[in-house]
Amino acid sequence: KKSIDIAGEFNAMKKKANAAISTEESKIKVLLKIARDKTKSDQERNAAIKELNAISPQMLKGLTLETINTDNAAEAVKRYRTRSLKYIIVIRTCFAFQKFKVEKQ
Repeated sequence: KKSIDIAGEFNAMKKKANAAISTEESKIKVLLKIARDKTKSDQERNAAIKELNAISPQMLKGLTLETINTDNAAEAVKRYRTRSLKYIIVIRTCFAFQKFKVEKQ
């Protein structure tokens, strides 16, 4: 039987989750900046909004040129970020647990 460092595995998974979230956060920030920048063309802003909507169609689908600068849009992005963090941590934890079960046998 192999000995497993559960805390180490969990911390490694958490670091990977944080890196994934950080990468996505950067992308969302750039897209939001473009989408909210009224000095950009409507075509550029719409392209950024389309990309944002594609990241999470269920959570971010209501974003438009008309709504991008509203509190509702900010709340949608905030909810998406919170949900993403929770989802990634849960998935990574499940993988770590599965790995533990396999290696324990």
